[in-house]
Amino acid sequence: FEWVGEPISGTTVGQHQATVRVTSPTYQVSVDVKVDYTVLYENSIVIGSDPNIGLSLLDEGGMPKLSATPGTPKSKLTLRPLVNIYRGSMTELVCSLQTDTVYQTPENLSDNWNQQLQASGAQYGDVLSASAAHRDKPTLQLNGAETYISRDETLVKEAEGYTEAFYELTPNGYSLLHVNWLKPQVQEIEQGTTEAELDQRINEFLSTENYNELSVKEFEMYPDTSKLGGSMAVISVVETLKSGKTFAYSHTVPFIVKAPKLTLAADLTVENLSRSEEETNVGDELLYVYTLTNNSSVASLKSGNLSIELPEGLEVVTRSEQNVSIDELAPGKTFTYQVKVKVTDAALNQNPVVKVTGKATNESSVEQDIPEASIEVPGGIVNEIDTSEINLTIPTKMNFGSDEEKIISPVYKMENNSTV
Repeated sequence: FEWVGEPISGTTVGQHQATVRVTSPTYQVSVDVKVDYTVLYENSIVIGSDPNIGLSLLDEGGMPKLSATPGTPKSKLTLRPLVNIYRGSMTELVCSLQTDTVYQTPENLSDNWNQQLQASGAQYGDVLSASAAHRDKPTLQLNGAETYISRDETLVKEAEGYTEAFYELTPNGYSLLHVNWLKPQVQEIEQGTTEAELDQRINEFLSTENYNELSVKEFEMYPDTSKLGGSMAVISVVETLKSGKTFAYSHTVPFIVKAPKLTLAADLTVENLSRSEEETNVGDELLYVYTLTNNSSVASLKSGNLSIELPEGLEVVTRSEQNVSIDELAPGKTFTYQVKVKVTDAALNQNPVVKVTGKATNESSVEQDIPEASIEVPGGIVNEIDTSEINLTIPTKMNFGSDEEKIISPVYKMENNSTV
């Protein structure tokens, strides 16, 4: 027998007819027989709405067979198809079917691809990625807008909006993967966060919600937490396949490294400058000393403000501000501020408490409270001066004279005989 005209071809989907001429060698009689046949998509990936090329998945003796078929006839390609086959992860490339030039026919491209596919050794459980780039701009990805797959003999787009469509090769056809469908969001971490801490929190940085077949595996590259600002990390995500195998995909996750919360220690002490006893009387002068220490390991205090609350009866002696600004305070450094007051009658029989509160911001301009510091006056209660406790010996007469510009007098002595 021989074909009359075009032989049966599986390159174009649809209803077709071919003619075969059957000849009897004995009787030298020929009969032309018309053969009606239908070409189906079955399990096929098609690249191009005006198809440039298709890639059908067939089974041959229990092994996958990939066959490239040309699209509609044209003198040159209308886009740049790309198909890669991986095993286990994108670092294990089995075969790469590229488009070296658009100045070729779909037939030339499919012939080239089929030669590579014959030597690829593809297996069930391998993962195929399909994509297309703009014809005149090779770096401009079409993000699934021109990548189709046949489902129930209808071409559909299953990965529009994504750079590549990933499919597992299975005995039942192409099985869509979602490992590249995750949407990394900007993550915030503190400066100085260790790799061990990042490992413990890895599931916080990339969500696999609604994808039960996906799991976050590990950091392939950690963000740089040694300095403030933007940084990038690479996190590996694994998808469990129909075959029971797994496929790993790397997601780039943006991070913003912020200054950690400040670790501050505030202290307030008071000293009675007028007496050594543990009591406070009207008229005494008190010296309050406030210290603020930055105990952070790496974070600096960028700016701060203190508010000193002086109760009634404590009158400022030296020029001091009750609202105090703090300049930058590096880790391990201490800020000190002093206020001297005099105890007045308004504090009599009271227990005046001085409080210092404030706000501080770190290098990322995050504000936090400064720990409150407070202290009572020495002895707790302000007493009135008991004049009966005064026992002084003083001279009753004093003589003074002058010699030219000098004042002269005998030596006089004053003694405090009080025990308290």
